[in-house]
Amino acid sequence: MNNRKAERLTDREFVVSHLDVDGTYSNILTDNEWAKVYLNADGFPFVDCTYIAGSLYKWDFEHILESSPEAFARMAAEIRRLLGNR
Repeated sequence: MNNRKAERLTDREFVVSHLDVDGTYSNILTDNEWAKVYLNADGFPFVDCTYIAGSLYKWDFEHILESSPEAFARMAAEIRRLLGNR
């Protein structure tokens, strides 16, 4: 990942670039890591661990896109934490 480019992204852009199927960095996170980030989103509908245990949870991208700025900040921080622990 080009860290300088990623550092210039807003939290929303950074998160979308990692979680969107067509995102620039969509292949970096494992499914387990993706789920950890996804749980920090607060868009509609409400999700919990039971919901993401299903195989189709990645298809509900609206849950991410409809999240608050605070949720995007949490998701971005979680992605950075996960990538920093590698």
